[in-house]
Amino acid sequence: MHLSCGSMYCWGNLLSYMPPELKYWAGAAAATGVPDAQFVLAYTIMAQTIGMPIGPYLYPILGARKTALLGSVLMGSGVILASYATSLATFVPFFCVMFGLGVGIAYQMPILTGTKWFPKSKGGVSGAVIFGMGASAFFFNKLATAIVNPTGINPVGGLFPASIYASWPKLLRTLGSIYLACGLIGASFQVPPPAAAEPEKGAAVVVSAAPASGGNSLLADITSKPFVTMWLMIISAAIAGLNIASSYKLFGVRRAHLNGDAYLSLIGGLASLLGNAAGRIFWGTRSDKLGFKRTILELTALQAACMASYLTLSATRLGFGFVTVTMLFCMGGAFAMFPGEALRRKWKSPAANVYGFMFSAFALAALGGPYVTKFLMTMGGEKLVFGVLSCAPLVAMALSRTL
Repeated sequence: MHLSCGSMYCWGNLLSYMPPELKYWAGAAAATGVPDAQFVLAYTIMAQTIGMPIGPYLYPILGARKTALLGSVLMGSGVILASYATSLATFVPFFCVMFGLGVGIAYQMPILTGTKWFPKSKGGVSGAVIFGMGASAFFFNKLATAIVNPTGINPVGGLFPASIYASWPKLLRTLGSIYLACGLIGASFQVPPPAAAEPEKGAAVVVSAAPASGGNSLLADITSKPFVTMWLMIISAAIAGLNIASSYKLFGVRRAHLNGDAYLSLIGGLASLLGNAAGRIFWGTRSDKLGFKRTILELTALQAACMASYLTLSATRLGFGFVTVTMLFCMGGAFAMFPGEALRRKWKSPAANVYGFMFSAFALAALGGPYVTKFLMTMGGEKLVFGVLSCAPLVAMALSRTL
């Protein structure tokens, strides 16, 4: 099911195949400069954030399987309907809002089910479950390129021939149908262990050792020092990686030695599998063994070093591939470690509900990255962008000392 959820990270690759008239709010008339569609990943994560609290709310009413089923239908249907969009304004409600809500609703169901089977390995379970989310782009990037650009035509001046763009609707309908099928199959496996029955209708979701206490318990949790600290840590630990995930291909297309559709699609796939997916397993498991604080220090130090050296390493194809994969390796770790830590901590309300609100920090990081980049580009160019974003993980490092 998380293969479908994680397909949002294909956007860095899909954006290059999007018809120019769909890339800008003003249509073809404004088809110059940084495309407005670069924010699609951010909008999708924002919609996911809205759906995240809905999933745990529906869980005690519908159970994990039916809740996951609902999310899966929204995901697949949103992408299919987006294929009929004739402007960015009609594309976003389906591809971003509908798909993103589906991801948010379904997202925590495998984690809730998995932690019932393996209650002592919450970080590892979280990482293993969302490994599929990280690995998704490896498969779907290759599939998308095979559908749209099977002969490996390279863009000229950032643009493909019209024949490439003409395949856009077919691409979305094919991908949407596959997302729907994967989601439905995954939802069917959301079954608790024999000793743990599905929650009764109206029952509270309990995934934390602390029981719910009063109607204001959730408000108390999301205004508590640990929550606010972790929320700020997510923003500073995720903003650089999410920015790379959505813009690595545009970065490469602008450089003659990196420009090559097959090559850049391959890098996106490797960054998904060896970076985003592997990072979720590695950092989630490491957090279980060594503790959250030590592991987040290691992750943020590596991320800061990579971001500071990104421009230098990108002077060669090998260096660009290495640093891009490593950045997504750290990004994937953040997505695994924070839900694991949220489930380990004792809250007054169910941990799944708390994390549903905590996830909003990822949305803010995804949205803030492109805006920060556009602003800094006007102030000092790429060197300033990468210099500032390399400092962001250091903020998370400092905040971790206060937990």
